[in-house]
Amino acid sequence: PDLTVEQLLTDTMGMANAISDDGLICGATMDESYTTHACVWKDGKTIMLPEPTSEEAGTEVNGTSAKFVSGDGKVIAGYVQDNMSTWPLIIWRLQPDGSYKVIPTCKAYYNDGNDATNQNPYYNFEATSISHNGKWIGLQVTTAGEGGFPTAARIARYDIDADTIQVATLESIDGNEENTECLASGISDDGTLLGI
Repeated sequence: PDLTVEQLLTDTMGMANAISDDGLICGATMDESYTTHACVWKDGKTIMLPEPTSEEAGTEVNGTSAKFVSGDGKVIAGYVQDNMSTWPLIIWRLQPDGSYKVIPTCKAYYNDGNDATNQNPYYNFEATSISHNGKWIGLQVTTAGEGGFPTAARIARYDIDADTIQVATLESIDGNEENTECLASGISDDGTLLGI
């Protein structure tokens, strides 16, 4: 077939970030104040995804974006635009009625530094990929280091069904884990991570 162009938006700006096997596109629209709002495009129609409140997310929410989608379109990973621009993870799951439910995963893990009582471990908790089967999300994470400054970025994986996180250790790579930063660039259906 010929390669043709289809314009998804005509009345506003936006971005398309990923596509499922059957053509569900995830991304975001942009309003007049340049705030992004997560959405999907299905059969040529823009469908806005629900956004968590700041209370639900555990951090300031200044918009959202959908970045990655599973092969079947049932799981979408994205972020809230927080006040530090670290893009903490949120997830949308397809419901039986065809709508998506937002799951503010970041509330249990992300610490934006504004609440001294927040004992969550991660100062960065950003999705970098999703597995085709929608079970795993590749992450970049940092924790609090000396003086409250974040540690070097680490590759991690989040098991959506078990709600568990595993952070990769790097001692075997260069013997200098403390100063080595890395980024997860892809994740397979069995949780194998690729990164740099």
